[in-house]
Amino acid sequence: MIKKPLTIAITGKGGVGKTVITTLLAKEISKSLKYKMLLIDADPTHPHLCNMVKLNPNKSLEEIRINAVKKAHQKDEDPQKLAERIDFDVYEGMAESKDFCLFSIGQPEGPGCFCPSNTLLRKVIQSISMDFDLILIDCEAGLEQINRMVLKTVDTILIVTDISLRSIETANSIRESAKKFTNFKNIGEAKKTIKSNDTRF
Repeated sequence: MIKKPLTIAITGKGGVGKTVITTLLAKEISKSLKYKMLLIDADPTHPHLCNMVKLNPNKSLEEIRINAVKKAHQKDEDPQKLAERIDFDVYEGMAESKDFCLFSIGQPEGPGCFCPSNTLLRKVIQSISMDFDLILIDCEAGLEQINRMVLKTVDTILIVTDISLRSIETANSIRESAKKFTNFKNIGEAKKTIKSNDTRF
């Protein structure tokens, strides 16, 4: 049995199979364990998890954030009430199957830093985690979400690598940054050895 909630972040260099690993973990866990599970597609540039598990969230975190900012500027609602509504909007935005819920950070609508949505994602992970037994986060490639403390409260960091030197160097950098910027309890690595045709639901 796991101590609930358990949050696992799947990290690594781009193209090493993070989304594949996330999908397979979700598939195997849902087959053998009856956990209330949430998948978070936290990659704003290549949000493939939604396609892999064949679920499309009703609204992304970026859409929720932009809508809240617009309402605040229009003074339609009190900023405090807007902030209190975020969790409700997140739940409303989730897609749900018989095995798990899925939420996406979404893609940026314009150029510039994606820091505001990453900051909001950290708060969302903290606030809704108690409503689930298990959370799997398919992270953005590299160190961005580690260094910006998006993953500060995760329990386990799974670093996915291939055999290239760059991938191994990125894995080492993630490990060192995680020691500084997260409160992880466990950390480990997985090598990419899985055929893509084994990953669809």
